[in-house]
Amino acid sequence: MSFLPAIRQLTLTSYRNYQHLSIELQTRPVVLTGHNGAGKSNVLEALSLLTPGRGLRQAKLNEISCVSQPTRGWVVSAAVENNAGVNTVGTSYEADKSQRRVIRINENTKRDHSALLDLFSMIWLTPHMDSLFLESSSERRRFFDRLVYAHYPSHADYLTEYQNLMRERLRVLQDHGHQHPWLNGLEQQMAEHAVAIASARRQHLKELSPFFLDDPLFPIAHIEIIGDVEHALQDAPALKVEEGLQNIWAQQRQHDYYSGMTNTGPHRSDFIVHNKLSGLTAIQSSTGEQKILLLSILIAQANWQKNNQGSAPILLLDEVAAHLDPARRDRLFNHLINLESQFWLTGTDSDSFDGLRDLAQFFLIEKGLVKTSNL
Repeated sequence: MSFLPAIRQLTLTSYRNYQHLSIELQTRPVVLTGHNGAGKSNVLEALSLLTPGRGLRQAKLNEISCVSQPTRGWVVSAAVENNAGVNTVGTSYEADKSQRRVIRINENTKRDHSALLDLFSMIWLTPHMDSLFLESSSERRRFFDRLVYAHYPSHADYLTEYQNLMRERLRVLQDHGHQHPWLNGLEQQMAEHAVAIASARRQHLKELSPFFLDDPLFPIAHIEIIGDVEHALQDAPALKVEEGLQNIWAQQRQHDYYSGMTNTGPHRSDFIVHNKLSGLTAIQSSTGEQKILLLSILIAQANWQKNNQGSAPILLLDEVAAHLDPARRDRLFNHLINLESQFWLTGTDSDSFDGLRDLAQFFLIEKGLVKTSNL
């Protein structure tokens, strides 16, 4: 059985605890096992940097270099196979040059990192995300906005430009006062971007809803957006909402000046998740139930992409099996296999993955070295 898209080869250079690592892979699921601190999560983080954004740890570029060569920079490269063939992709950071991350596809440098999404996409779940429902709203926005990227690749650009416009507006307020003519133009552009962001969120969650599993072990998650702009779009056309935002921001200039922040907009929205089976919100649920809800959301997202884009994303699931009872673990493996795209799992105990023994390729990681456990 072939799982596409798939990573066929991965090379790390001067990356965290790896001075050099090269792995040859098949189009099958991948299981990485080893003691805590061996470097399993570092491999998944490196893979996540082959997509737009700052990866699964949101680390600063200069924090990723190999501990033995912290000023050198780092390189991640891979061969990725999809239904159209094999492409080489890579990303690198040179500490003594531009201080920017460089993306290359088939040896061609790409200024627009969203070009990576034309080849494949990834979504992930890490132990840090177990507290997603207890964290600040900014963490939940980041998580759900990454799901929206797959539907609207321009969503990331809108978010970035919106943040830039907000910063510029606050700078004008601080330097030139509340009546400066530039403010009208800035607030108009902000409103256009804000409505595009909120509309994309609403549309994607609406389309995602039918793709949740009909499985009592992985309950359906009902996701609600709590936000002024998203709520306004329920009852008014986009242009009307844009006009309303401009009026609100014009009235709030003095308040925003003194608070040092823009107090209304999609950057303040939150996502509330309910377990449809129990009726409880995620924050009212146990830690284990919260984990299951997150997995349900990611699998629904993967099924949506498979249905709408022809293939599911590559899934990176860090230390997920240890927190599931055997029944849920086996059911999770079945759901992942049905996606028909490569998935990567990590754990300390290889016995947790016995259900994949005849299907996946296993690697043992010890102190930055990778050994094949089976092929």
